[in-house]
Amino acid sequence: MAARRALALLALLAGSPVLAGGPTPEASLESGAPPAARYPLTDTLSYGARLEAEYVAERNYDLAEARPDELALVQPALSVALSWRPAAALSAYGNVKLRRAVAIESEGRDEAHDTELLLDKLYVDLAPAGDWSLRLGRQRFKDHREWLLDDTLDGARLRWRRGDLTLLAAAMRERAFSEDLLDEAERNKSVDHVYLQAEWRRADRRLAVWLFRQRDPDRDETSRWLGLSGERRWGKTLKLWLDVARVDGERRGRDISGHGVDLGGLYRFSRRPRLYLVLAWAFGSGDEDDPDLGFRQTDLQDNAAKLGGVTRIVYYGEVFDPELSNLSIATAGLGWRPTRNSSVHLLWHRYRQDVALAALRESDLDAQPNGHDKDLGNEVDLVLAYRLRGRFKLEATAGRFLPGTAFGDGADDARLLHLEARYNF
Repeated sequence: MAARRALALLALLAGSPVLAGGPTPEASLESGAPPAARYPLTDTLSYGARLEAEYVAERNYDLAEARPDELALVQPALSVALSWRPAAALSAYGNVKLRRAVAIESEGRDEAHDTELLLDKLYVDLAPAGDWSLRLGRQRFKDHREWLLDDTLDGARLRWRRGDLTLLAAAMRERAFSEDLLDEAERNKSVDHVYLQAEWRRADRRLAVWLFRQRDPDRDETSRWLGLSGERRWGKTLKLWLDVARVDGERRGRDISGHGVDLGGLYRFSRRPRLYLVLAWAFGSGDEDDPDLGFRQTDLQDNAAKLGGVTRIVYYGEVFDPELSNLSIATAGLGWRPTRNSSVHLLWHRYRQDVALAALRESDLDAQPNGHDKDLGNEVDLVLAYRLRGRFKLEATAGRFLPGTAFGDGADDARLLHLEARYNF
């Protein structure tokens, strides 16, 4: 029996189609999460699938209305997952995704829309002892608010858990082997990461200390983050969160140094309608000479959280979607839960550079500031979401970015409309 299990494990690591274990049904409705394998085929093998469809319309992302800059596309996708659990201490999971982007309108945007067959997840879980677990293979790494990371990486994750304390150690590489099975020319990456975390968690509070190291030989860059993440709840009325980190390192012989903080809270009003208020402030320090030498995030973050609703929201702005680097972001918003399975958010963001530079380290916009003014502008987002019993989720996002003086007097608004539906089989 032991030999048979060992052979099965080796087959999985070699790429056998027998795949395994996976996300919970509720988590699988999140954007970016693989489908749960909830339907049995045999005593040890089960499957699941998800059908997705997106419509994205982006207008004027270069902030220059005089030049055509429009993109509208539809992107259907089908994900299929298999899960295998031959024993309590051994399981495996994997899924593939077939995806195609079809451009409806494209002016001034150079976008490639090939059909992709993605090897999305492929990992093995080992739990030889009650306190220990090990996951090997292509897997999703994410932190609580996706401030540090939310990405699929290849590597190993070792977890020890006892009572309220969890220790985590992980080593991973970005796309160590091909992701798109139809793209023979796909270039694998050589960016390596090490992640260590100690987390203490109870029902109404959470505190984590973490260390993250990143080595990117293509950019001749090594970065190290030391951070603290915390959350505290007072019943169903008030929630506060805090993420703070210090980064240092070297980039092409020059020192990297900076600090970042994200502080916010959510207050639910006690009477109907079920309204709640969101207030937050985030800051990432800049460098006077180079946007790559101040505080930065890891390039693996999504900056997305539910903010009291039923779907995750890009909490630094759905249109601008910047990296927290050389940037101050003030956020205020109002949420509403018409029912337990639906939510509405109206959010406002205010952006300023810490140091006036003629570059943004990363954002979804195609425009760059002038380097003289710090006022980047404002954004307003409306996000609606509905879910149904872990099977179906529908999301609609409308956003408008209003550029500030840092983009010049002639800059015009950027607009986004994003519709997405996901159905789990």
